[in-house]
Amino acid sequence: MKLALRLLSGFAALLVLAVIALAIALPRLAQRPEVRDEIARAARESTGRELRFGELDAGILPPRLIVASPELVAREGEAPLRAKRVSLSLALLPLLAGRIGIDTVTLEGADLTFARTPSGFELPVQIAAPETTEAESSVDLSIGEVRVSGSRVALADRIAVPETTWQLEDVEASASTSLTGRITFDAEAKLASGGELAASGKLDGGELGVQVNLAGFALAPAKAYFPADASAAGEADFELELSGPTDALSGPLAANLDAAQLDFGDSFRKPAGEKLRVSGTLALRGDDVALEDGRLALRDLETPLEVTIADETRATLAGGSLELAGWDAILPALEGLGLTGKLSFEQLAVGMDPLSLRGTIALGEVALPLAEGQKAVVSMKLEGSGDAIRGSGPVTIGGQKIELALGVTRLSSDLQLTLNAHAADLDSAAIAGAFGAPKDSLSGPLDLDAKLAAPLGGEAALVDALSGPLTFEIAPGRLPGVSLFRSAIDALGGVASAAALFGKQGTGGTLEKFYDDEFESLGGTFALGGGKAKTDDLALRYRDYRVDLKGDVALADTALDLEGTLTIYEAIDQAIAGAATTSGAATPAPSARAVKRELPLAHVGGTANAPSVGVSPKAALAFTTAYLGGGKLREKLDESVPGAGDVLDALGGLLGGKKKKEESE
Repeated sequence: MKLALRLLSGFAALLVLAVIALAIALPRLAQRPEVRDEIARAARESTGRELRFGELDAGILPPRLIVASPELVAREGEAPLRAKRVSLSLALLPLLAGRIGIDTVTLEGADLTFARTPSGFELPVQIAAPETTEAESSVDLSIGEVRVSGSRVALADRIAVPETTWQLEDVEASASTSLTGRITFDAEAKLASGGELAASGKLDGGELGVQVNLAGFALAPAKAYFPADASAAGEADFELELSGPTDALSGPLAANLDAAQLDFGDSFRKPAGEKLRVSGTLALRGDDVALEDGRLALRDLETPLEVTIADETRATLAGGSLELAGWDAILPALEGLGLTGKLSFEQLAVGMDPLSLRGTIALGEVALPLAEGQKAVVSMKLEGSGDAIRGSGPVTIGGQKIELALGVTRLSSDLQLTLNAHAADLDSAAIAGAFGAPKDSLSGPLDLDAKLAAPLGGEAALVDALSGPLTFEIAPGRLPGVSLFRSAIDALGGVASAAALFGKQGTGGTLEKFYDDEFESLGGTFALGGGKAKTDDLALRYRDYRVDLKGDVALADTALDLEGTLTIYEAIDQAIAGAATTSGAATPAPSARAVKRELPLAHVGGTANAPSVGVSPKAALAFTTAYLGGGKLREKLDESVPGAGDVLDALGGLLGGKKKKEESE
């Protein structure tokens, strides 16, 4: 025990003597000109740049040299490297021999700039291999550890477009080398643009292990890393752990983008607060990047995920399902459609640049809202074939089934919806009601063919965006309360030249029996576009007359903008002529036998359920002359329209001449 106490006392005495020696020797060493010169020379040889610094001071515990305000002078094209101070911790044994051995460097208040260029990463300084010299240096730069405290680090990414600089503030970092050459490091910092970074790891030979945690990372400054038409805002959290050879690193990745707001134009959007998480094993193999054994969670979709970024970018989703309600906030192509129902898939392969899709998508009871309380419901499978997705199956509208071929094309450019429909013997009342027509406004069996298309993701409503041909026929059928013949007679009654004859033959008159709202057929071919259906051959055929129309019908409210011809058959012609002569008010015209006659309709407006008819005065006069050869109505007409009698005489002569010609033939 006494021997141990004596040994301890001896070591204590030596330690005291060493401290006293350091207290005397260090300040002297710090003030020696050759020490300053050696530090400057060592910096110049290792970096190729001039080192400037202020005072060179010394500390005792631990023994160290303190360099005030050091700066490596910038050369053209390089960033300056400066610090508030640099502490050089000294090895004890070289110091006792009168030499300076530096094993730890501490940078305080440093200002460092790194650069990413096409040739790789550029360090703040380029470290050159030490030159061999016969003269022995009094400074040993075998540095075992580097520490950075209270510093700022900038990373200038000169590859990004536009060029982007990331600023790290309040940097606290250290890196040390063991006797075996293993390097360990750790760092903490704050991003000036938003976010906190923590990293640690080790490099042992060619093996690297690193852990990175990035919390609250602000996405807006990362715009340069998104496609030109995309933008990002909000925050994201990342956790990454990589290990392995430096040219083949891999390890777990977890990304939480719930607070992120992403906008990729017409293809994808994610509002802040909507769930988006990606996890899996990140693999870096040369220039190739892959996410293996991954998992994607987006809104209510959760699916296994594999991603490969090489010569082309491809993602594989290995099965999942989602409820479509609310997905219009994420997929702009669905915006405004109000879809509900289930979408599921077993495996989808999605390619990027250009966008492509291969695999099967199943639609289960997917519903598209129509009129209030009405919807179109479809269940079918869609096959992705690259630049398009197509499928076929029945769609149910108002309880009626229609065979539908559905497709989404132009995936790599402007999304296009295609709809091909065919049906026969549908209940037109049920179909019309599903699209908002009043109850019992139409009835009859409906045949339908349509080949329609519409761009997806635009601002226009689907009904306004649809284009393509549509053909339909209802035979027989009924438009309750609608008679274009009655509307035409009412229009004639409002024209001065025809009022005398037709003003009293309408409601309650001779012609009322022809105001039947049941038709033999109604149909035509339409070209849809711009929210309207344009037709040149819309025909309504009744027992005693027909109406042929051309023009536009608005799809949203069935507003009519048409013109055409009313053709009356012999029964109506005879009824009009009889009403004119029975009272003795007129004598029969030269062509008094029952024939088909045409009345031009200048305009058919209103809506499909309440049409209005306009007849021009010229057409009304010409139509009336066929029935007025003389008598009281002739006189009334002449009083209402001065000179009309002369016109009638001329027309009568023409008609008489025509009759004589027909008789002679």
